[in-house]
Amino acid sequence: MKNIKKILITVLSFLLLFAISCSNEGTTGGDTGNYNYFSVSEEWGNSKDITLATSTVSTAGTVGFSVYGSTSYGISIESVDSGSNPLVLVADDFCYTESTKELTLSYSGLTKYQSASLTAKQKYQYTITFKFTDYSSVDTTDTKTLNVTVNLIKAQIITKTDIENMMKAVKNSDGIYGGNNGEIVFEGSGVPTTFSFASATFSSSTPNFSSTGDTTFLSKNVEITASSKVFSLAYAIANTTQFKEYFGSSVFSDMDYNSTPPSISGKNCTFTIKFKKLQSGYALSSEVSRLMTTGLTIRLTLKDGSVGGQNYTASWK
Repeated sequence: MKNIKKILITVLSFLLLFAISCSNEGTTGGDTGNYNYFSVSEEWGNSKDITLATSTVSTAGTVGFSVYGSTSYGISIESVDSGSNPLVLVADDFCYTESTKELTLSYSGLTKYQSASLTAKQKYQYTITFKFTDYSSVDTTDTKTLNVTVNLIKAQIITKTDIENMMKAVKNSDGIYGGNNGEIVFEGSGVPTTFSFASATFSSSTPNFSSTGDTTFLSKNVEITASSKVFSLAYAIANTTQFKEYFGSSVFSDMDYNSTPPSISGKNCTFTIKFKKLQSGYALSSEVSRLMTTGLTIRLTLKDGSVGGQNYTASWK
């Protein structure tokens, strides 16, 4: 009987010590008794550059957060540190949308920006303090803050003249045939047809650019398969200095050249190439904004010819 009592006392003592140990572990660091472990962190892969055109936001920033320990919370901008920037902004000058994770300037921020003197393409850093309020907490005042550094960039505007200069610089090769700067060469039926863009002029309507080909007829009719030439045209544009500066470095990742098939109408074939993104610090002027939406349209026209009194035809298929 005495042994049983000793065993019970020992077990109860152990349980008491374990309970005390757990209680101390939970209150380490000044815990006030709220055990929902409300915490926040910034997500990976955020794009924190806000690019500004003349009077609008060309590209919004993307700032996502990971929130733990809460089933209902709100996000607000508590304060902004403008550092030594010439443009001083406050919390109300920014606008954050939780559903899209977009960070941009508000009306007041844009108004201040338009009167500021900023250098194009230079990054101006701002530290924004985001406030997170946990509404699911027993203590409704439970909040966290997180500082995020973002960049404001005054865009260099890409004009139609810039796009014209891009087309004047295109150059490609097709099989054994290659063109000069400002020329696109397509091979068809074993002979080349050269389309010149040396005097390219951008039109706001479709097509944006057009060129009539000069075919070297070699005693045969010429037929060019349009679908097989799309990549060659896109690659020639992507390989220009202007494209690499303004839009990207890869025909594969920075262009959409195959979602819209070439459109053939008689001697005309219209190619549509969409530009997927802009390099940081650039924005499109309204006259060329279609490059990022409906795309750049290029119409190439074939013409018949004759050699030694013999007539020959040139056609698309």
